[in-house]
Amino acid sequence: MTKNKTARDFFGTLQNLYVFIETCTKRHALYTKNQTLRNKKDKDGKQREYFFKKLSDTRWACRADSIKAIHHTLEAVLDTLENIKDNETKANIAAEAKGLFNNIDFQFVLALEVFFFTKVLKKVMHLSKGVSDKLQSEDLDVVTGCERVADLLTTLRGLRCEKEFDAFWANSLTRCHDLNIPEPKEIRPHKLPRRIDDNPDTAGQLLPKG
Repeated sequence: MTKNKTARDFFGTLQNLYVFIETCTKRHALYTKNQTLRNKKDKDGKQREYFFKKLSDTRWACRADSIKAIHHTLEAVLDTLENIKDNETKANIAAEAKGLFNNIDFQFVLALEVFFFTKVLKKVMHLSKGVSDKLQSEDLDVVTGCERVADLLTTLRGLRCEKEFDAFWANSLTRCHDLNIPEPKEIRPHKLPRRIDDNPDTAGQLLPKG
């Protein structure tokens, strides 16, 4: 994913959020408190707490768990960062919180919608994790491993479609509006933008309104 700037920046921000929030007891407690204030209870009347996990280059489960955490607690994350950047007395900590707060922009929200909300990325994460787990099993033979990878690639190619992109584009606009995050200047393009499209010759780019 390091070749795709948007994916690289998205997962880089997730990793930085993990380090910033989960490695400090005080900041973790504030994040948990904000979840309690923001998150709704489930059908059983219970309120689930989410946590970031350290990302792994080989374990998709860690990335999936962190994506799930920030999708369900994005408002709490922003509340936590805003509180720290406005009230922290240590300049370096306040500056780090401000930087992370500013990193959660439209492109980040769109990537989040892609990597979690829509059926496309749910399938990507689950399929990739399944193949990854299978490839690490002791009883796997080479032929079966190659077949698994080929099937995964075929499935992923079939998931790229205009209908799915329209869905997570609309969801991103709605969520950014709810969070007071500036929307992109340009109207939704008809071809995949740079943060999704790896090809620089066909990629578009969006900038926030300003």
